[in-house]
Amino acid sequence: MLSEEVAKIIIPLRVITGSDHTSGFYGHGKKKVMEKVMINPETRQLLRRVVQMLPVGSPELPSGTN
Repeated sequence: MLSEEVAKIIIPLRVITGSDHTSGFYGHGKKKVMEKVMINPETRQLLRRVVQMLPVGSPELPSGTN
């Protein structure tokens, strides 16, 4: 289970590091990046700010679609 702090930053961290097939940080796996983020409070704070700026919500489907 993720801590509340990690849950709040996981989406922007995923966006920054790329998909599982192509990493935005060549040569560094997601685990290593996460470890570095977790020891740096300033980085976590910046990632939380990114979350606040993201337009998150459920897109509305056009009428008549499933």
